[in-house]
Amino acid sequence: MGRVIAEFRVLADPEVEVNSIEGAVGDSIRRVGGELMGTEAAPLAFGITSLRIVVAAPEEEGITERLARALSEIEGVSSVEILRVTRAG
Repeated sequence: MGRVIAEFRVLADPEVEVNSIEGAVGDSIRRVGGELMGTEAAPLAFGITSLRIVVAAPEEEGITERLARALSEIEGVSSVEILRVTRAG
């Protein structure tokens, strides 16, 4: 079975620092079969910082949606956006 690499942008609730949710990301990703490849805090606009997350996962139907749902269930996360998905080669 192949693998995919997916990149997500996570926004935290206004009263939560993105760095405080970073620790929970790895556990959430592993629960649905993904492997955390990296995270990076990135400025978005007007003092808002997003968390960019790169994940490797098995290539199977619905995996990106399951990963996004797992990320959105982390306490303090307000939104999750799938930025891109590609096959790992």
